[in-house]
Amino acid sequence: MPLKNKQYFEELFKHRTDSVDEIEGLLQNLHDNLTDYSKVPFTFNDFLFQLNRRPELILRDAYQIFSDMVAFYTKRITRDTTKKKQNFIKYDMHNLFAKDCEVPFFADMLFANHFMEKTNAMRKGVQTNRIYLFEGPPGSGKSTFLNNLSNKLEAYTRLPQGIILKTVWHLDLEKISKQKTGFWDRIENIAREYNNQDMIDAINSRKSIIYSEKYFDITCPYNDHPILQIPKEYRKQFLNTIIKSESFKEKLFSDPQYAWVFKEEPCHICSSVYDSLYDILKSPVEILQMLNAKIFTYSRKFGQGVSVFNPGDEICRNTVENQNIQNTIQQIFNNDRIKYIFSPMAYTNNGVYAIMDLKENNVERFKKLHGIISDGIHKVSVMEEKIRTIFLGLVNPEDKKHFSDIKSFQDRIITIKIPYILDYKIIIKIYKHRFGKISKYFMPLVLESFAKIIVSTRLEKSKEVLKSWLDKPEQYDFIDENMMLLKMEIFSGNIPDWLSDKDKTTLSKKTVGEISTISDKEGLFGISGRKSLSLFNHFFSKYSGKQKYIEINQVIDFFSSVVDDEIKNLIPENFLKYLHYYYDFTVLQQIKECVYFYNREQIAKDIANYLYAINFEIDTEVECPYTGDKFIVDDDFLKNFEAIYLGTVIKAGERKIFRDKNQKEYVRETLAQEINVQGLDIRQTTQFKRLFADYTSNLKQNALAPHIGNENFRRAILDYGTKNFEKYDQRLKSDIKRLLENMKKRYGYTKKNSIKVIIYIIDKK
Repeated sequence: MPLKNKQYFEELFKHRTDSVDEIEGLLQNLHDNLTDYSKVPFTFNDFLFQLNRRPELILRDAYQIFSDMVAFYTKRITRDTTKKKQNFIKYDMHNLFAKDCEVPFFADMLFANHFMEKTNAMRKGVQTNRIYLFEGPPGSGKSTFLNNLSNKLEAYTRLPQGIILKTVWHLDLEKISKQKTGFWDRIENIAREYNNQDMIDAINSRKSIIYSEKYFDITCPYNDHPILQIPKEYRKQFLNTIIKSESFKEKLFSDPQYAWVFKEEPCHICSSVYDSLYDILKSPVEILQMLNAKIFTYSRKFGQGVSVFNPGDEICRNTVENQNIQNTIQQIFNNDRIKYIFSPMAYTNNGVYAIMDLKENNVERFKKLHGIISDGIHKVSVMEEKIRTIFLGLVNPEDKKHFSDIKSFQDRIITIKIPYILDYKIIIKIYKHRFGKISKYFMPLVLESFAKIIVSTRLEKSKEVLKSWLDKPEQYDFIDENMMLLKMEIFSGNIPDWLSDKDKTTLSKKTVGEISTISDKEGLFGISGRKSLSLFNHFFSKYSGKQKYIEINQVIDFFSSVVDDEIKNLIPENFLKYLHYYYDFTVLQQIKECVYFYNREQIAKDIANYLYAINFEIDTEVECPYTGDKFIVDDDFLKNFEAIYLGTVIKAGERKIFRDKNQKEYVRETLAQEINVQGLDIRQTTQFKRLFADYTSNLKQNALAPHIGNENFRRAILDYGTKNFEKYDQRLKSDIKRLLENMKKRYGYTKKNSIKVIIYIIDKK
């Protein structure tokens, strides 16, 4: 084992606490020089010491180990608690399903939430005697998921955090034989009295067997936890004495997850060993001194703790017996009460039994689990095996026919959907894993658009829940009629900024729950994961070498004219058109965000200059008394300011109305009353304050308005980085530099592709 893990175990057993004195009598034999406790059984006294010190680590069954394993490898992404509208939980499952995995499985937000919900319920102990079926269409990654999950579970039990214990009986043959030799001595005396040499030889042979070894180990094949060897009626009292943590004892004695500690019984082998020892030793204390605990590490390769069955695997119908162990047991105890016999199911008791796809031999294997799951009992010969195992399985929707008519079995099945991925961001992760550093070949948002087309083929056209949530859905004319683009954002855990404040506010937990519920029907059809990779490979090969960056037009062209009719028919009608609208809208919002510059002083100057300028004729050169700025009152000067309030598409007549209204208010009230009579500064006037509030509100939305249709701005963008750029107005140059720098910082554009996309948007408008 790794050195750091070995040291951890050694420290675990060397450490002493204040409470140790109270059970000093039980810890007299604690070793000073410890060996590798992950391999070698440790004594009952050591077990008690650890039970006292770390009860939450020592008292765990398979369900708790499974849940702890998932929690260990999964990170809950912290949400901003002030943003109550975001009621989603995001989990980072990279360490669980991707890291150190031969083939990574990428979990999207919806699956992660469903999986964590079932895992948390599993730990609570309320879903035992169930089989967990992971259902999904072919190509959804089910097999990869189960392989990675079982491998991580195995790896976890090899870590210090993943300790799970099993019983090993360490029989002291000398102590047992001392209680039995009186019988053999009496028989030998009788044989000598009658001079029966054959009997004397047989007796001596029997005695030599008893004394030939000092100890004999019997490892519980059912992986019983050592605590189960304490008689059930005494366990509570026993644990109440050993464990000193009151907070843990409260959980232990009341929480359903620990019900197994007090309800479960040991297997038939351990029960028989205990009873046989009691007949000889007559002392429970001496019996428990022969009880050892061993760290139980799962091994899928050997079927220990984890067994995964493929459809072609033969069904093992034989019981497992070891005649040598059976003979030795009979020689030690001189009875046939202990039957060392069990079924292969024993190996995964207190572990995981998994069925990979419900086909071929796995159909019969699955049906045989019905009785075991329902009753928790399996018959082997005349013995009853008590089975407490986590049962997992994979199933395609069409294979549910194998159990759909068995009502009692359906009640024992917990289904977790593994649909095709519905988060376009996760699809991009898959592309990057398969094809490498592909982002550098795409204009920003274009790769996302490709992934969104894939997702669109997997979504239902139902929009009732979204439509009932939105106040005025028609205001979002840049998203498709089925609202798939909005649904995709929500399925990726994102509440778009472009939603109105009212719609963001009304996105309640109930609505999120309803949206999550409809997702159960999504992702069961459409372009599969394998087909998605094939399509992207075709697309990337076709377009990546033609120019510096792949653009949105090429994505639209590929899916509208290059792919075959089968793929075209899977894409919802008009979706490509709306996807293009949505791309344009999103890029426009990015540019507005980047060109927007909130400078209170500059805004105040702009308003004061405008209020003074509207009192003069066009082409008049003026000096504003409020700011000291000199400028020419031309149409561009006035239009640029008014565009912030009215937008760029407003008619000249409406701009004149806005200008005349403000000019009259300025002359009659602002200047005549508030400035000349009351002596207020221009910034203290009612008109100024109103314009300032409106200006800052509209500035971001209309930030690009002064530049749309401005040929000077377009030329300056194209001239950026050249000598010609220096000839432009200082303010224009400052705006463009800030715009390009923000595009780089906020959205990952380069200088070249930010110029390209800005020109694209300007020309579109």
